[in-house]
Amino acid sequence: MNPNTAPSPSVTWRTHLSLLLLALVYIFSFIDRQVIAVLIEPIKRDFGASDTQMGLLSGLAFGLLYAVMGVPVGRLFPRLNQQIN
Repeated sequence: MNPNTAPSPSVTWRTHLSLLLLALVYIFSFIDRQVIAVLIEPIKRDFGASDTQMGLLSGLAFGLLYAVMGVPVGRLFPRLNQQIN
């Protein structure tokens, strides 16, 4: 065995759980984007919003929410990982 090679990573139930959680986050993110895209016209009619306002809602506001919430969720993940271990 070569001493310069790192041991291969072990796959445990924690790695599968992490993958599952990341997949769920991605799925919900995708659904969020699709729901807004599908419902943009009814929302526009109900609230009498302009195309600019709807563009800000579906683009800028959505992106800012994910950017702002990314920091607290990113800080929360190591704590959850410690509890699992």
